[in-house]
Amino acid sequence: MSWELVRDLDPAEMDAVLLHELDHLREPALLTVARVVATNATWVLVFLKPATSAFGPFGIGPIFLAWILIPQGFARWSRRAERKADAQGSSVSPTAYATALLRIHQRGLIPAVLEHPGTHPNLYDRLLACGVTPDFERPKPAITLTLLATLTSVAFGLLLAWSLREWAKAGPE
Repeated sequence: MSWELVRDLDPAEMDAVLLHELDHLREPALLTVARVVATNATWVLVFLKPATSAFGPFGIGPIFLAWILIPQGFARWSRRAERKADAQGSSVSPTAYATALLRIHQRGLIPAVLEHPGTHPNLYDRLLACGVTPDFERPKPAITLTLLATLTSVAFGLLLAWSLREWAKAGPE
């Protein structure tokens, strides 16, 4: 959170946000490890050379599946943890928590509904879960570049794998 946002939140809203964040501190250590691993999912690329050495080009497939699936699996787990933390944040004052969420999204220019929400549920759904009906209709999901980013990453990864394979064929000089 930025200092500007901290100054914008009134005490009840800040209390609600802090309750939400404190709930994250009660999460299992495994979830914290999963956050780090999924956020840095490129670590699986370390296995490209051994996989291609052992299995040829067929070794690339499992590596890229892991590269794509690990973050997606984590995102589902993370959204469940966010819903639990949201319940804690809204436990004292649902209205204060909902207002804080709205301010956070407005400050960050985050759409109320995303096509692929990632690690957090959509704002609109979070407000409803708090028991607060938004004063706007549910918007159409904002289109994200997730598919384009995934395809670009896969193309880059395949290029990297091909380069590593060629490098391995050449052997030490």
